[in-house]
Amino acid sequence: ASLPSYSGGVVWVGGTQELVCASPVTGHALASTPIPTDHGAVEYFDSPTVLSGGHAYTLYQDQGAQLAGVASLTPPAACRTTGS
Repeated sequence: ASLPSYSGGVVWVGGTQELVCASPVTGHALASTPIPTDHGAVEYFDSPTVLSGGHAYTLYQDQGAQLAGVASLTPPAACRTTGS
């Protein structure tokens, strides 16, 4: 799991199944996207998420392959709006 972070006008919360963006005003989830898996093994996001150039970036750990690195995913459209 990761600590919540603020980037691109929304709050990002990672976990073991999905990355969620939430409104910083209401705290309600706006949208979510599944966290990629590696042959069925969950990849864990373990750092704050940063939104830049239409992509979300975060550090990950892949328990199945014993790897770590930077994950890039395209956030849902609702996550790319500025704090609603």
